[in-house]
Amino acid sequence: MSGDQWLSFGTLKIGVDGSMGAQTALLYEPYENDPSTTGVYVGDKEVNRKLAAEAHGKEGHIAIHAIGDLAITEALNRIEEVLAAQPREDHRYRIEHYEYPIDGDIDRTLEMGVVASMQPNFVGEWAWPNGMYDIRLGEERNARTNPYRRLLDLGIRIPFGSDGMPFHALYGVWSAVNHPIPGSRITIEEAVRSYTLEGAYATREEDIKGSIEPGKLADIAILSSDITGPEFQLKTAEPAAVEQAKKEQKKTRVHMTILDGEIVYQA
Repeated sequence: MSGDQWLSFGTLKIGVDGSMGAQTALLYEPYENDPSTTGVYVGDKEVNRKLAAEAHGKEGHIAIHAIGDLAITEALNRIEEVLAAQPREDHRYRIEHYEYPIDGDIDRTLEMGVVASMQPNFVGEWAWPNGMYDIRLGEERNARTNPYRRLLDLGIRIPFGSDGMPFHALYGVWSAVNHPIPGSRITIEEAVRSYTLEGAYATREEDIKGSIEPGKLADIAILSSDITGPEFQLKTAEPAAVEQAKKEQKKTRVHMTILDGEIVYQA
């Protein structure tokens, strides 16, 4: 990696599949609403192999876009290949999205030390009954998407981000805490950590950012209300209550933003 605390270079991103919404996420089994397709492999497998090997050989960082279960298998295969050819401890290679992993690949992720970079705003938008995951995958497969609780309990690192919709990190925290699949819910503290320290870990910056500690950059957001209280957590999954809760959590505002010790925003 090269650069500084503001801008750094050295990560290669490879695409393996598309998206659930477009029915281009690569699956082992056909889509529930369209049995004629299992998604698509994006790009060329041999080109991806070559690019991954080249980045690994130059001691760069590898991130692979993979959403569907088969895509995640393929992503792990690419990482496994480069590590077998040239072993490296603490590589922190990651899979971007990692929405629908099969059991065996969750085990491989842990064994290989792969980071699962995930977006909890996806579950807040798509994982409710009759939502997009339900339509594309059906109820049984939907229940296995984005298994945050299981991943954390196993010790897999799961930094959170927003991707392309909705960007607000607080909505992502709310979505992870109130995951539509109750067994996949995590605590507020765990969700905040995934948005902060885990992201810094993924980019090898945990020594300078990601937490409020002496010697680190003072990157701090001060909120207008306490999000650790019980009112931040759903009491029921009734659709009207869910929509109302989404509206309520949006009332929390950023009161102040401190960047590297300097106040850059104040309400």
